[in-house]
Amino acid sequence: MKFLRLLILIAAVLLISAYWKEVILLTRDTIKYVQRIKLRYVLLAFILYIFSVFLFAIRWGSVLTALGYRIKVWALVPILFGAISINNFTPANRMGGEPLRIFWLREQFDVRFSHAFVSIVYERAVEAVPVVALFLYALSQLPVFQDDILKVAVYLAIVLLLVFCSYLFIKIKLSSVVKTLIGYSKQLNQAFLPTLTLSSLVWVQDILRLKLITLAFGLHLRVNIIVLLSILYLLLGSVPLTPGGLGVVDGGLVSALTLFNIPAGIAIGVVAVERFISYVMSGAIGVACLLYFGGLRIWRSTGSQ
Repeated sequence: MKFLRLLILIAAVLLISAYWKEVILLTRDTIKYVQRIKLRYVLLAFILYIFSVFLFAIRWGSVLTALGYRIKVWALVPILFGAISINNFTPANRMGGEPLRIFWLREQFDVRFSHAFVSIVYERAVEAVPVVALFLYALSQLPVFQDDILKVAVYLAIVLLLVFCSYLFIKIKLSSVVKTLIGYSKQLNQAFLPTLTLSSLVWVQDILRLKLITLAFGLHLRVNIIVLLSILYLLLGSVPLTPGGLGVVDGGLVSALTLFNIPAGIAIGVVAVERFISYVMSGAIGVACLLYFGGLRIWRSTGSQ
């Protein structure tokens, strides 16, 4: 994996050195568009992002309540921001900070490791419902699957194949995790509806945030395109190549935007603003939480356990 990352870095350096004139022109073009953005939309997008973290906290709190722990939402918010910060510095989005969440719960609220682990896995499992729904919607919106019965049949075949592959993956790779969740099914049943509702709201927020950022640049993209971008963001962020998906997410989103006939300068600007909110600002808040609430010490201790 390290060798692959090195190859990506070398390729990026070679491309920049070979097309440095074009890069300079594109940078100037991007700066020009960024200088013209409507800041009120960016501010609203940032507020929405902060709101999404509170939604995550409420969701996590509902699962922990079902497991017998009553922890205030305000106490979970610093943990989540700290985990986001760790995620930004580790490959595979939304994965690196999970050990921190488990150990932080254990140390601060005396939550058993098994319960902390189950609470996080259950969140992810339920969140898969709106993710799959959005993915299928995004897939159905691709031009290749529209206005043709044969193509619709191909689309349905792809959906069935994905369902079958997911079943095999869960059965082979995650059987122990599934058994653990089944063991807590009676306790977690009461948390299903709140978790599903809040997970769906988080994705609605995600779509609205991207919509606001595009509006800041004067773009009026259809909802189906925004959904496609959101799903692409998730998929690219899950590729464990670079910390926080740097380069992978950015390049993928810019390429996707240009496919919809959006000028490269505006596409780069949109991605830059979105990443400034979800990577730079969230990372800065997360670092502050790690330092102030003792999360950094807890994170360091995870390496020795």
